[in-house]
Amino acid sequence: MDAENSTVRPAQLPLPADVPATTVLVSECRQFLQKSTHNAHVRLNHQPLLAGITRPGYPLATYRRVLAAYFYFYQSIEASIDDFLRREPHAFDYAQRRKLPWLVADWHALSMRPDDPALGYAQPLEAVEILSAAHLAGVLYTIEGSTLGGQVISRQIAASLGLTVDAGARFFNGYGQQTAARWSALGVFLEHSAADALTRAQAATAALATFALLENVLNDFSGPTHAQF
Repeated sequence: MDAENSTVRPAQLPLPADVPATTVLVSECRQFLQKSTHNAHVRLNHQPLLAGITRPGYPLATYRRVLAAYFYFYQSIEASIDDFLRREPHAFDYAQRRKLPWLVADWHALSMRPDDPALGYAQPLEAVEILSAAHLAGVLYTIEGSTLGGQVISRQIAASLGLTVDAGARFFNGYGQQTAARWSALGVFLEHSAADALTRAQAATAALATFALLENVLNDFSGPTHAQF
């Protein structure tokens, strides 16, 4: 992929010098992010490639386009996470949460090849720039939260397409039975990194930028460029 250097920049607000970890309960932080991203979440659920993914009769060809779109999205978003963690290595341990290898496994299982012209990304790919721990919290809220819905999707994919965690449905299976525990563990990071109004606003801005990037990539793979795929 030839990624461009253009960026979706979260508001560059300074982090407070001393953020008390107990200022806001984690549930309050999640509620704020959920409310802030509600419209983006609804819009994503109605995106053409995803709209029918939990219903019987979902086409395999459409599913392959979804996997292609998610591959490019995670290639970009995990590069942004890595860039930030190189600067702030102790901010968060993302090593066991990487999702790009899951998508690579699904590509291999479905004989999807990176050199296939139909898999190319037609538009310049923007990057979500992560400038603070609060921005990282917003990004992680979005991508880790998607693993919850992935559990529903993986069950339907197994029923309608016959795909399993070892054969084409690794990505949507996510953390499997550990999904809820991983989501709860993330809550601790959200609480500490978005503990007041200022840092919650930063997190929400980054979360919305992440939703926008994913929607843009999915919209591209919904278009005529990938109709033959």
